[in-house]
Amino acid sequence: MKLCDRNKFISLILTVAAIFASSVFPVTAADLQLRESGEIVEEKFLSGAPAADEVPDVTAKSGKVKSAAKAPVQDGYYRVVNVASGKCLDVFSAFYDPLLRAHLDEKRAADSQIFALIRHANGSYSLCPKTDDTSTFLSVSEEAKEGAQLSRTALSTEYSKFRLEKNADGSYSVSPAAAQLSGYALAESETERYNGLYSFCELQKRDAYADTQKWTLEAEEPLVPTLRISETEAAVKLYAISTLSATAYPAAYNENIKWTSSDHKVAVVDEKGSFSTLALGTTVLTATCGSQSLSCTVTVGEKVATTWYSQCNLYSGGWNALPVSRLIFVSGVAKPFFLDNWNGRIDWMDEGCYLACAAMVLHNLDARKPEGYDLRTGQTGNLPADPYTVALANTLNYGPASASEILWGDPVLVGIHNIAAAFRVNGEPLTAQTQGYYSPAQIRDLLKDHPEGVIVGMINGRGRHYIVVTECVNPDAAPEDYRFLVCDPGAYYPSQGNNVPFEQSYSYQSMYYRDWNFFEVTVLNAAQ
Repeated sequence: MKLCDRNKFISLILTVAAIFASSVFPVTAADLQLRESGEIVEEKFLSGAPAADEVPDVTAKSGKVKSAAKAPVQDGYYRVVNVASGKCLDVFSAFYDPLLRAHLDEKRAADSQIFALIRHANGSYSLCPKTDDTSTFLSVSEEAKEGAQLSRTALSTEYSKFRLEKNADGSYSVSPAAAQLSGYALAESETERYNGLYSFCELQKRDAYADTQKWTLEAEEPLVPTLRISETEAAVKLYAISTLSATAYPAAYNENIKWTSSDHKVAVVDEKGSFSTLALGTTVLTATCGSQSLSCTVTVGEKVATTWYSQCNLYSGGWNALPVSRLIFVSGVAKPFFLDNWNGRIDWMDEGCYLACAAMVLHNLDARKPEGYDLRTGQTGNLPADPYTVALANTLNYGPASASEILWGDPVLVGIHNIAAAFRVNGEPLTAQTQGYYSPAQIRDLLKDHPEGVIVGMINGRGRHYIVVTECVNPDAAPEDYRFLVCDPGAYYPSQGNNVPFEQSYSYQSMYYRDWNFFEVTVLNAAQ
């Protein structure tokens, strides 16, 4: 066959094939329009199944399949129900399980079975238990592997985020968002149980046919986010560095908080609420999350500013307690560091008044811990004093890398000399001095040399309690008429603890301490 004849033959074959294809798979004008607009996209699915976040749809005009993004699960409160057992995902309180693990239980009217489900910009989700005021996250540990159990943490990390993939039957598969754990899914354990009664929620290798790995979401109620701020008014010394904390609820919204200063000449603030004072005056620092905002009026002066830290207010007690509240310290017993309010000593800070007082005085001195790591800010070394960093010093811990680690030592059995030695003022070490009962006149005299405050121990039939005395407001009066301002860590509200008259303090009003109950004083001495 000649070359020209062969080319004609090939051309004839191609023409016949095209006619046949167009008769079997007609291309309509609507198809051409869709192709020109880019709406038709090739579907490439592994294992012959659509990807989790791409469900094929059919166009009304052409009947052709095009890719359509599956609608994400809306933020809200949900029950998470296991398909295999019909049981609900649940969380233990610290009273029942100090490790705060997740388990499954029969459906009941309990906030521990309700979760705020929050979607992030990258498509992952957080699960915040309502029982914790949505202040914590379900999480796996950084070292998680097959069989690892879920627990609660106060920190938002890649290990506290999950991917939701909708199955053909309408249920969901839930897997950790961390890339190295993508081959695992959350499942009801068939072997591991708490006290032989409650099955744990654990990681298992993904199995598309395992009903123990499938979950349904039962919508409970709309979600209305809220915002809280640690202080609404603050007096700060010139050229000081301090921190305000704002907390969103559910906690998954915390990453959306933005900070601003109304007067950058007086103070500047960073994205975490840490601010530096630059000039005398007043500025308003505002935290904004979505449509909500809260402010703190900061007054900058030359006088030593006082600090108040609450041992019972987790949310607005003068320090950023929430991210470290679920840390477990072990000393004879294992307990979380801090739970909100008074809890019958099931958390360490229920007995942390002395620790909080030491932290207040250290902060008034602008003392810094030269070594250590603060997981709340990511800062290494030069750590400012608050009850958490002082607890690290007290237990000789460097500081955990994550809130899921367990620390050893009693954080509130205060060794004041060890704490003082762990902090520096202008690079110089501190010493502590504790003596027995001081009269009101002697306390007045101590305040002349220690404007940062004097730690005073009190004892009565209820036990011991510590406060910081900050000022004698009438030093020229008769000793029996002296009136002192105090910072009381036992107070939940600033009105009973933040540099208030002793007679107005929580320890006076509710614990019935009087000045005749004073039994010891402690001062911290900084090198000149």
